[in-house]
Amino acid sequence: MPRHPDTINTRNTLLAQARQRRTSPRRLGQQMSWAELADAINVALDRLYPGRSLTAHYVDHRWVGKLERGEHR
Repeated sequence: MPRHPDTINTRNTLLAQARQRRTSPRRLGQQMSWAELADAINVALDRLYPGRSLTAHYVDHRWVGKLERGEHR
C-alpha cells in the first residue's frame, strides 16, 4: 500500500551515522557502503538462524537505502 501523499519522509540519521562509522571491508579507509551493510546483515541472519534457508529474507542495498532515506520504517 502506498504512503499517504501528505506523509513526510524523515531520514534515519542514526542508521546512516552507524553505517558511516564502520569501515569498508573492501575499500581501505572508506566508510561502509549500502551493499556492504546489506551483506553484513545477511551474514548476521545466517549466523542467528543456522540451518535455515533465509534467501527470501535477505536484504540488498536498495532496502538499506530506503531505510536511511526514511522511505521504509
